[in-house]
This record gives sequence, C-alpha cells and structure tokens, in this order.
Amino acid sequence: MSHKLSSPSASLFPFPPPSSPPQKFMAETFAFNIVEKLIEKLATVAYQEISLAWGVQTDFQRLNDILTTVKDVLLDTEENVAQNNQQRNWLQKLKDACYGAEDVLDEFQIEALRKQVLKQRSIGKKVHSFFSSSNPVAFRFRMAHKIKKVTERFGEIAALKANFHLAGRHYDTRYLVTGLDRETHSFVQAADIIGRDEDKEKIIKTLMQDPTDGEGISVLPIVGIGGLGKTALAKLVYNDECVDRHFELKMWVFRDCLDEKKYLLILDDLWNEDHIKWDELKQLLVQGAKGSQIVVTTRSSQVAEIMSTISTHNLQGLPEKESLCLFLQFASKKGEINQHQNLVKIGEEIVKKCSGVPLVLKTLGSLLLSKTSEDDWEFVRDSEMWKLVQEEKSIFPVLKLSYDQLPPYLKPCFAYLSVFPKDYEFDQMALIHFWMAHDLLHSSNENEDAEDIGERYLNDLSSRSFFQDFAQSLSFQSFKMHDLLHDLALSVAKNECSTVNCFKQIIAPGIRHLCLDSLDFFEEQSSGFLDVDTLGHLRTFRLENMKEGSNSESFIKKCLSRFQNLRVLDLQGSSFEVLPKRVGRLKHLRYLDLNDNSKIKKLPNFVCKLPCLQTLLLYCEGIEELPKNMRYMINLRMLVISTKQRSLSKNGFENLKSLRHLMIGNCKNLEYLFDGIQNLKSLHALIISGCKNLISMPQGFEALIALKVLVIWECEKLHLNMTLGSEGRGKEDDSQDYHIASRLRLQELVIGGVPKLEVLPEWLLVESANTLRVLALGECENLTKFPERQNFTSLEGLGITDCPNLSSLPERMQCLKQLVIERCPILIERYNPENGEDWAKISHASRIRIDGNEITSNK
Repeated sequence: MSHKLSSPSASLFPFPPPSSPPQKFMAETFAFNIVEKLIEKLATVAYQEISLAWGVQTDFQRLNDILTTVKDVLLDTEENVAQNNQQRNWLQKLKDACYGAEDVLDEFQIEALRKQVLKQRSIGKKVHSFFSSSNPVAFRFRMAHKIKKVTERFGEIAALKANFHLAGRHYDTRYLVTGLDRETHSFVQAADIIGRDEDKEKIIKTLMQDPTDGEGISVLPIVGIGGLGKTALAKLVYNDECVDRHFELKMWVFRDCLDEKKYLLILDDLWNEDHIKWDELKQLLVQGAKGSQIVVTTRSSQVAEIMSTISTHNLQGLPEKESLCLFLQFASKKGEINQHQNLVKIGEEIVKKCSGVPLVLKTLGSLLLSKTSEDDWEFVRDSEMWKLVQEEKSIFPVLKLSYDQLPPYLKPCFAYLSVFPKDYEFDQMALIHFWMAHDLLHSSNENEDAEDIGERYLNDLSSRSFFQDFAQSLSFQSFKMHDLLHDLALSVAKNECSTVNCFKQIIAPGIRHLCLDSLDFFEEQSSGFLDVDTLGHLRTFRLENMKEGSNSESFIKKCLSRFQNLRVLDLQGSSFEVLPKRVGRLKHLRYLDLNDNSKIKKLPNFVCKLPCLQTLLLYCEGIEELPKNMRYMINLRMLVISTKQRSLSKNGFENLKSLRHLMIGNCKNLEYLFDGIQNLKSLHALIISGCKNLISMPQGFEALIALKVLVIWECEKLHLNMTLGSEGRGKEDDSQDYHIASRLRLQELVIGGVPKLEVLPEWLLVESANTLRVLALGECENLTKFPERQNFTSLEGLGITDCPNLSSLPERMQCLKQLVIERCPILIERYNPENGEDWAKISHASRIRIDGNEITSNK
C-alpha cells in the first residue's frame, strides 16, 4: 500500500529533495580566498626575510601588485560568474595560477626550514648526511626561473579582466568580527528537541504491540523529507526508558547477535528500493524472538512501501507554536528576544514559510543570531530563496542562503568538508589541523596561534547550525554534518573536491581534493584513472574503507608518484607493512594520517625529513619503534602516537618546540616518557591514555607554561606525586619548594583509571586552581579528598564518577555551572538535595546530575 505525504510541509516540499543539489547552484571557485591568502603570505615577516635572503624582492613585489589589482574585482566576478562562461573560465585560470604560485612560494619556506634544521645547535655530521644539502646558486637560479613564469602567467590573466568590465569592490572587514563572539548552540540535547512528544509516544505505543499479521517481526517506517527530524525522532524512541525495559537487545545498526531475543533495530536513512535485497536481509532478521521491531527512517515512500509490515509513520512538520519556539531558540540568546517584540513579529512571518521543518528553522534562526536590525530579519523574510524553494521543491535554497551569508574566509572551510563521506565523525583538533594544512586559518594578528583561530572558526560554523550530534570524550570533541548540508558542501565544492566510488567516474578539471571510497583496485579498472592530467595537482588524497591486498598498495604507490603537491595524505586504516618511500618525497606534505594501520611495525626515518609536516597521526597498535630522528621534525604541531617502547628518551621529543598537541596512547610497555619536556614551551594539550606501566610524569613537567589541557587515563601504575628521569632516577615532589616552582595554569584536567591516586597532588593545582574551568575525575577508587584549603575560583564544570571513597568536594566553587556525580556513595549522601549536609554548597549550579537523575535547583 502506498503512503502519500500528508503533512503541512507537503504543500511547500511535496517531494523528497533530489540526491544532488539543483544544478542552478553554481560551484564556488574560491579564487578570492586563494588570492587573499597569497597576498597575506607575501606580507608576512617570514616571506619578507626570504625575499631579502634570496634577492627576489622585486619579483615578490610585482606578484603582490598583480594580485592586489585582481583581488579588487574578484568578489564581483564570483557573484556573477553563473551568467558568463568566459568569466568562469577566467576565474579557473586565475585559480590554477594562484595554486601554482603558492607551490613556488612554499618552496622558499621549505628551503628555509631545511636550513633551520641544519643550523640547530649540537648537530653533528649525521644530520648533514640525513638532510642532503642543496646548492644555493642552483636553487636561486631555479627559483628565479619559476617566479618569472608565475608573474608572466599572472600578467596575461590580469590583462584579460579588462574584457569583462568588472566593478571593483572591497571586502567589508567588519564581517570578520561579527562571527567571533557568537554563542554556539552546539550542545542542544536530545531531550530539548521541540514538538515531537506526540510522534514519539505514538511510535513507542506501536512498538509495544506484538505483530498481528503472523510475522515474527514488524517493520515501522518513518517517512519524511530531509531535515524534518526523522533521525532525531528515532533517537528519542531508541533512548526511551520504556523501550529499554521492553526489548532485551537494541541496535542502531544490525549485528549478528539476535539469538531468539526480542530486539529493536534502527535502520537509519535508507534509500535502496530493491525488493530482492530487502528480502535477503529480512531472512537474516527473522531469527529474533516474536515481538521484535525494526524502525526504518527514509525520505522515500517507495522504500517504506517495500519494507513496511505495519502502518507507516508519516512525519509532519512541527506545529506553528513549536516552530516559532525552535526558531527563536536559535535566533537569540536566552531571554533577549523578549526585548525585541518587533523582531518576533517578523520571525512569525518567517516561520510560516518554513513549513515546520526543523533544519530550516534552525538554519535561519542561527543566521539571525544576535542580529537586532529589522533590515536583517526582513531580508530573510523577503528573500528570493522562497520562490526557489517552491520551484525546486526542496529546502536547498534555504541552506544555500545560510552558506551565502558566511564570511569568505569560512566558505572554503565548510566546502572542503565534502572530501569526507556522509555521516563522518569529525574530531575537532584533527579538523582544525586539516584546515591549517591548507592555509585556511587567517587572523589580523600574525602571532596568534592557528589552533585558536581554528577553534573560533569551528564555533562560528557551529553557531550557524552547520554541525550536529556533538559528543565529548575525555577532552575530545566530535561532531557530524547533516546529510543535506553535506550535499550542499558537495555542490559548492564540486570544482575543488571529489569523492570517487567508481574508476569510471568523471572528475572535473582543476580538482585539488580527492577521496577514494570503497574501491576495488583491479589493474584493468584503475590504470586509466591515473592517466588523468588533472590529478597531478592534488593537495588532498584520502582513502575511505580501503580494501586490503597488493593491488591497492600498488595503486597507492603509483598515486604517490604522481601527487607531488600533496598537503594532506590520509591513509587511515590502510594495510601497509612498510610505508611507501614515495611519502618521503612529498616535500609540501603537512598532514599525514596513518591511524589504525594494524600491520605497520616501524615508521621509516624518511618521514622525519618532511620539512613542512605539521600533523602526524600514528595511533597504530603494531608500532614497535618510533624513528630516532624525530628531533628534526621542528614544524610538527600535532602528534598522536602509539608504540611498544619502554621509553621515549631516544626519539628527541624534547626538540619538538612547535608542538601544540601531544597524545600518547595505548603504549602498554611505556614506563618513562622523556627528559627535557620543559622545552616544549608551546605545548597546549597533553593526553596520556592506556599506558598501564607508566610510573611517573617526567621531571620538568611542572614548567609547561603553555599547557591548557591535561588528560591522564587508564595509567594503573602511575604515581602522580613523583617525577622520574628516563633512567628511573626520581624523587617525591609533594614538597613546599616544588609547589612554589610549579607554573602550570591548566584550564581542563581529566584524571581517570589511576588507582594509586589518593589525593590530588598540590603541585598540579598551585596556579591551576585559579584557572581550571573543567575538572573530571573517574575510576580512582583510592581517591579520598581534594587538597585542603584549595579554592577553585574559575571552575565551571565538575564531573566525578566511580570514586567510592571520595568524601567531599572543594569548599568554594562560586562559578560552578555543571556538576555530575555518578557511583560515588559518600558524595551522593553528602550532597543529596533532600537531606545532604552540603547540598547548599553546590545548589547554585544550573545543571546538576546525580546518579543519572537531573536535579533542578531552587536557586
């Protein structure tokens, strides 16, 4: 039986959105961003020094003059490019020339980094043989020739702009400021989902009923257009307590473990309309007990018709009242909208056009966040996009409007995410370094850390509802993109980024970022793929779901021989036993991901010769030994490692003075870290996890003046009141002199799985007690108390789990906003809201959860 959509939204969006965005949405060229990036690069102190050192000041100045002239007309050109093929071709040539110029400029930086390594003190002859020296005269001659070609090419392209009668227009720098102080709605909880209680109860009631049609299992489809909240509704149902009690087993995706149990299975976002494949899957599912239920979310009524055994739940748009509530929740900070009733009236008119679609309401609300001008709100209300919405029968014009309102520096940051697959779980720090590898992070302050800039960019995109499904684990934040926003990213980046699922797929000329997903690397299929000339200029090369075998490894080696300009190489989950030597020749490489490679046992020394490498992800269980020459990786900013070594003292970690983020994980044999850790004066985050034999923190640790985040997890033998050198010589450090010497000013501290911990060491808290914003303690069964007379004056979030002997919390935590206490019987009794003797000391916190129960304070 066919089920037609009968929701209010059907009048505006009567059909599911197309699988790809409408063709009238032109892809971005990002030429403005690339030109601006080159101008900024030429203006830096580093490049001014380079131009003097190599005698190329005149060449650099000429290049800067041409770029500045072109930049003035670029915004006007890019906005009108859809109407003029000649302009589009001109922009493509300009973009290609910019990329070529950047490659040339980067060669000067590479040479400067190589010389910097050679000039390091205490470097013997081995270094000179390790880093082959280049002939300065030959280098200058070669680079002078390249710069001449670049400037000539730009001169020809710049001359052509006169044909287009373009208007100069300067980018309004005020736009740079508006996004920086926006508050994010990133952490909207599932419990805060508005207007879906009735749908939830209806579905749960259906799931509680045994099938009446003789079938052992029932299939309930939830059908609705993209952005309507099908997945969010399925999650509400999945996490409900009644559902927990009713089903012995719950699965979000299928697992072969049914065994006559009554189960609930969620199949999210299905598109396959093949009867035969569904019948095959159904045969696997019937082994569950009678009364088992399957919930399917889909945009396709055809899928629902094929799969359903009971009546389909057609998800409708939110009612108008709930729609307005959701819209205003994202459009204003708490309570502020009440001061602007004129905006509320305009908001009501906007909401009527949204047809109750949550993604549209959130997107447009976020677009207007903190804007109090009627003009801004009326611009959205009266936008031409509403006409497109009805013509295209999709919500893409709404999402495109939100994208169009991004400042230019954020647009490529969003668009480049299309090189990752749908439903990809982004790690915050890894994504920031991905952007950094492509020089997408800009600030008027040349001395500002790129990581801090990247965090602001993330917050800005989050506040505009470009991300969802935020999760926190230890100090790591992860998130995802909605499928429709991913489609939008694919649309605007289709001239820059491509994901290939089949070797016959046509790749647009000028592609710089490529992902190969789930491919079979048979010789006859893949050979022609590498003949495409356009791939020689790739800057990102990623592999998803790579299949093991000699064919795939051979293919990747051929790729690496062609892709000489790579900035990002992602071989996560690959099956190399030995890393291809070609990796060592990628002189532009800044980001190398080798995580989850179970076969590789040793990282070759040539990785240490990559002069520009900023990010190295090497979380591989099989690594037996790290390279000896890591001390020469002076540009490294993020390092994630796993190794079977007992000590890291011979790898030269103390020389990695650019390092900001260091994670040492799953090093089961590790007993000692390394001496000289105090030299890492730029280190912001240190995560030590799963190092079960680690005995102590290294001497000098207390001098890490830039350290903001410290995570120590599952280190069973760690004694935090002792520091040891690499040879095991150490001392107890819980002394008054040591307390005074400690210069740590932590903002986040997470300690868990450290059974030797009895009292939080005072040396950790001398300065940090005044700077800590987040403190989490877990699985410390012998922890009994906090240091006496220690006030946490800045602490906003405190989490204590599985610390059964901890008897009290710090006395003064006046800034506390969130408190979680789980499985800590003494604390729970003492801080119980009903009769706890110290409840008053924590009752001012706005959010309190004790043993899974949310507690509302009366204050």
